[in-house]
Amino acid sequence: MDTHAKARLLTVLATVFAVVGCQGNSEALNLNELSEINESLSNLTKETKALKTDIASLRDADATTHSNDSATEAVASAREKLDQNDYVAAYDFLLAAIRLAPSSPEVFDSTLKFTRAAVQSDDDEALDLAYDLYVRVAGLIPFQPLSKIVSAREEHVKAGELFEPAAPFVAPDPLESIRSRITQTHAREMPGQVASLVVQAIRADLESVAVTIGSDPSVSSDDCWRDWHDLNTELESFETEVLATMYGDLGHRVAAWQNDTTEILKRYENAKPQQFASIGDGIVAKVHDGYRLRSEIVPFVEADIASAKSDQDKLNKRLDYLERTKEWMHNQHALATIEFVRENKELAPLEKLKRLAYYDDRRLSPYVLQRYQEEWNQWFEELDGDEQKIEATRIRILGEAIK
Repeated sequence: MDTHAKARLLTVLATVFAVVGCQGNSEALNLNELSEINESLSNLTKETKALKTDIASLRDADATTHSNDSATEAVASAREKLDQNDYVAAYDFLLAAIRLAPSSPEVFDSTLKFTRAAVQSDDDEALDLAYDLYVRVAGLIPFQPLSKIVSAREEHVKAGELFEPAAPFVAPDPLESIRSRITQTHAREMPGQVASLVVQAIRADLESVAVTIGSDPSVSSDDCWRDWHDLNTELESFETEVLATMYGDLGHRVAAWQNDTTEILKRYENAKPQQFASIGDGIVAKVHDGYRLRSEIVPFVEADIASAKSDQDKLNKRLDYLERTKEWMHNQHALATIEFVRENKELAPLEKLKRLAYYDDRRLSPYVLQRYQEEWNQWFEELDGDEQKIEATRIRILGEAIK
């Protein structure tokens, strides 16, 4: 305890004794003596507070002295362990020293010394510990004495140069996985339908990557967009190959349809009028099949499949011919029926009109329509009364027929 604190303590004790002595003779006290006692008590209170402050300061000073002594001891132990190449123990003692005295230049220097020694060793664990301490010691720089802060920062930067520099950041190539998938799909043999599904999935991913490239500055560059366009061209070429393979089955179906329609047309060339109806039904069915095939061909034509384009042209020509043949057969059949009802004297007028009503007059050519109308008018006038005329009008409008 220093001299100042001791003097304050003696003063407090003397005041206490004086007050106690006065209280022992309280019966003989007068007013002046009571005033003196009160003044002494007030002084005692002030001196007590001052004494408490001095005791607290002494405790802080003692604690600081104890901490500094402990940090020094921790540094000494760390150096000893470092000389023995016991990096783990040295690391632990240095952490303790940092905790006890973060502002100590000795602690700062010892930590950097450990860092330099551990980096130059062949011990991977020591290297990890060195880097951890290197990061921690950066936080000690502001706690160093003002005169040492600049040099502390320089020493810290110099120690950091001992570590292997981090590899420069290389932005990942967003197209690499797609490029790999295209290559793998090329190398595999798979059904056309399966390959088509795979290509569709790759196409969706490629379009998604285009959005990423446009929104991510780290990968958006002229080179990246050029790679994207090259990959898109490669994928389009691959799509064409897949479609060409898939078109094989459809091409066989188109060829079979062409053969079937050729056979029907041959049958028509040698057919008799009474066979026109069945042949016409066959042509109608093939026309419907042809339109379905034509709709299936469109995607392959748009993909520039040469055989698809050729088959589409043939299909369109044959469909047009079949449509015209169907119409001519309708007219030809109508002419044969007109001749039949004209020569058949046994049929009643209403029955003759029912046979004529089988035909759609909107499909008749001008010449056939003229003959059809003449024949209709002739037998219509011979009907018996308004009731039959109304019936004849109904069957012509509705297209009812007696086959």
